[in-house]
Amino acid sequence: MGRFFVCLASLTFLAGGLRQAKADSVLLLSTSNPAEDNAVVNLLTADGHTVTIGPDYGNFTGGSLSGYSSVILLQNNSFAGGNIPSPGQTALVNYVNGGGGLLTGEWTVWGNANEGINAVLAPVLPVIPSTAFNSNSPITYTQTTANSILNNGLPSSFTFTADNNFGTETYFQPKTGATVYYGSDFGGSPPGDGVIGWNYGLGRVLSLSTLAGLNELADPSYGRLFSNAVYFVGAVPEPSTLILFSIGAVGLTLHHCWRRRKHAA
Repeated sequence: MGRFFVCLASLTFLAGGLRQAKADSVLLLSTSNPAEDNAVVNLLTADGHTVTIGPDYGNFTGGSLSGYSSVILLQNNSFAGGNIPSPGQTALVNYVNGGGGLLTGEWTVWGNANEGINAVLAPVLPVIPSTAFNSNSPITYTQTTANSILNNGLPSSFTFTADNNFGTETYFQPKTGATVYYGSDFGGSPPGDGVIGWNYGLGRVLSLSTLAGLNELADPSYGRLFSNAVYFVGAVPEPSTLILFSIGAVGLTLHHCWRRRKHAA
């Protein structure tokens, strides 16, 4: 009797691969506004994440990121978003390529388009650079691509009061290969999008078209989306409970096979 293999897997099928959400160890590059930093920490801690506040993004020069499942970059508090030093940008690119998760807000995209800010980091972002923005509030996000992590606990559409820092929202469109998870009522032709992400290297990046500031984080639906987004970018493949039965002449051998995402140093 010839040898044959039977694989039984308990898997979670999600839009970006075989991934399961779990509480993350998160690095927040400081927004340089203690109130905003604290709002992020309080929101995510209440949802089970562990959050460390790092240096201001304008002073981030790299260092080890290996202990973090995700990094949050919200450049809300200096005009045009502020430039991350080149070594810090390179560290973030290497981190994502090595399996890390990155969550960004709207200033990162607008600043790159308008001022050439963060040129080293720009290729990692899933959004086409755009200088178009508006100052509308409230804003409505509507689900366009189902994802069990991002959509968890959320209605298919929700409206929130938007923060305004020289505008409320940047016009978002996806780069080739990126996925639009939530559309926005920004307007335009085609209409602007709200939440865009992709897998990059071994990691994952998600960008929000809005600021993720104090008003938005205080909104129950937006706050839930933000925490879900941290789970999403930091989703590490858990042991897949992949059981490989190898049946041959010597009997039955049981193997446990699993994958884990690596984190770049």
